[in-house]
Amino acid sequence: NINYSIIRYPFANFSLFKFIKSSPSKVFIEFNTFELEEFKSQNRFFKISLKYYLEIFLRKKILKVSDGIFGVTNEIIEYQNRFFDISKKPTFLISNCIGLRHNFSIQKKTNSSVNFVILIGEEQPWHGIDRLIFSLEKYPLSTKTNFYFVGNISSNSHNLINQTSIKNVFFIFLGLVNLNEQIELLKNVHIGIGSLCLYRNSMSEACPLKVRDYALHGLPVVIGYNDTDLTFNRSLKQFTFQVDNNESAINFNKVIFWYRQFNHNDLTDFSKNSRNILSYKKKLEPFFDYLKKLE
Repeated sequence: NINYSIIRYPFANFSLFKFIKSSPSKVFIEFNTFELEEFKSQNRFFKISLKYYLEIFLRKKILKVSDGIFGVTNEIIEYQNRFFDISKKPTFLISNCIGLRHNFSIQKKTNSSVNFVILIGEEQPWHGIDRLIFSLEKYPLSTKTNFYFVGNISSNSHNLINQTSIKNVFFIFLGLVNLNEQIELLKNVHIGIGSLCLYRNSMSEACPLKVRDYALHGLPVVIGYNDTDLTFNRSLKQFTFQVDNNESAINFNKVIFWYRQFNHNDLTDFSKNSRNILSYKKKLEPFFDYLKKLE
């Protein structure tokens, strides 16, 4: 009795191909990244990997037998044209959403110091921690500033940070935290940092969940790419400090000056608008309507 199966693309494999071919339901594939580029950036010896060659061989076949293609960004949907003419399949954009899991109250914050937060999970090259450190070294900060890192940071980044000495900057490593700890942290910081080096995946557009968490808590964000929702929405864009998607240094003095133009009411409105625009309810209603039209 299943009408639709929606599968997040796990990299090409024969089991997936066979399932799509034999499934009595309509099977749609959801894509979240440039899989090949991401795999290359994480694996220096990708050319000797069976996973790489399965992707080259099977991806087109999987796209061909699927009933449609969903993507979390416009760029990711267009990326599928490298493997298969997607004009032959239904496509739909559904960027990452946020769940409203608890009540939000945007706390007033002191201006004595500025607190940045970086939610990482597992550090990847496109997060750009090396670019962050290079930027802070090139443009010394005139304000006492704390940078909170949440997640597993690589040993290379730890070494890079331990070897630097930057005036007015303090780094705090929190490791992995639970949801309640994350919520308490986001109540007491000022600015969220998203991915700063997405070009390392050959990408220019993204919609990471961490940035949606920042927005939900009324935190203006620093990003190095076009965000599918924030960049192209007038009410949200003003809370986005967008930097070039390359290795150039970022002047965080300008970021702090930009942040201080917002008052408490501005940040409260940002949180409310984010809840409305980025919620599952808002995103899924048109998605379900689209599926019904395919029947």
